Amino acid sequence: MTQVARRADAKAQSATLGGSGQARGRVTAGYRVALQSLRTPELAAWAAYLILTPIYIWQSGRPQPADIWSVVLAPLLLRGRKPAFPPHLRSALGAVLAFAVYAALVNVAWGVLLLDYAVRKVGAIGFASFYLFNAYIFFVCAALFVVHRQRFLVVTVWGTAASVWIQVIVYALKGAPGGFRESLMFNNANQLGYYALLTATLVALGYRHGKLPVVLAGLAVAASAFLAALSLSKAAMIGAVCTACIAAIRRPMLLIVVILSALAGASIKDPAALLMRIEMRMNDMGSSYDDTPQGRGYSRITENPQYLVFGAAEVGHDRHNRDIAGELHSSVGTLVFSYGVVGAALFCVFLWRALRCTPWSDLLFFLPIFLYGLTHQGLRFRLFWITVAVACMLGVEAQQAGARRRRVPAIDSLGVR
Repeated sequence: MTQVARRADAKAQSATLGGSGQARGRVTAGYRVALQSLRTPELAAWAAYLILTPIYIWQSGRPQPADIWSVVLAPLLLRGRKPAFPPHLRSALGAVLAFAVYAALVNVAWGVLLLDYAVRKVGAIGFASFYLFNAYIFFVCAALFVVHRQRFLVVTVWGTAASVWIQVIVYALKGAPGGFRESLMFNNANQLGYYALLTATLVALGYRHGKLPVVLAGLAVAASAFLAALSLSKAAMIGAVCTACIAAIRRPMLLIVVILSALAGASIKDPAALLMRIEMRMNDMGSSYDDTPQGRGYSRITENPQYLVFGAAEVGHDRHNRDIAGELHSSVGTLVFSYGVVGAALFCVFLWRALRCTPWSDLLFFLPIFLYGLTHQGLRFRLFWITVAVACMLGVEAQQAGARRRRVPAIDSLGVR
């Protein structure tokens, strides 16, 4: 071997070792920041909240362990502190509070008006509390971000990824589902599917700011897609795949890791039974009554136009065309029908104020969530509001980074300011 060839070979080996060393360094750096952040009581409590999120003990509509635990977050965070929210966050907090208060008032008012209709008043208070509590969670996210900045994003992304991996481990220990669709620790399969979609979105959206290496991010997104497949929610499965593809626009390696993880998982355990169930669900798409606008409850809007201004509330939903069981299965439809034009406008104002500074590449991640919301009611799910909060914080980061760049004088080609 010539001396030139030996030098080239040595340089290639050095580059390879350096690249692997850098990758290990990024994993170690992110892991260390996450562990160091957990020494802060409120961030440790926040991580515990994210881990507890998919654990349901009581029936749907009742406070779950994560909700009860979240009560400690505000006292831990605000002890001796008064977070100074930037204007962007203040306007978003005002908007989410306005929507939550309006939704609460509409539900309580209809709960009182429908007392003779055998609608329990406590049900109205329950619906009202959902949105007030979601506004509280959004406030907690904003306050944690203002106080801890990037460390909040690190704990959120790593905590979400850990939560997803724990659910996969639970499935591995639990074994095959007892029924056609899996729900794991949730009360029903649709909750698991929506959780899978939102966790995939959170990880893909924030893994760079959260210092989660792309390999681990890909593994987390793959795990979320697997959970969506277990739920057999058609909207969640399609949404999880779309989320991975959107993430690949910015970082193709993430999609490669997702695909390799899926192939590796298939080789470890025979996926034939799961693939057969997925095929049955997808072949059924559009052919059942449940997939029609009438089956999702949209006909309530056209048949009851008198509620379009102020809303019919979510309480006492069985008083509308009783041939449709349960609530209106749509986030969009619920906004329009249950809270009217006023409520829908307040919610849109909140989204605009929260996401107006978020980069367009990040806003693409909300497309699968919006499509999911066309056929499922996901507005009450805590993780949705956390996802919006994280996107809002990323927008604040982008806005402040742009302001810093504008303040720094440009350097010309000669290096002279």
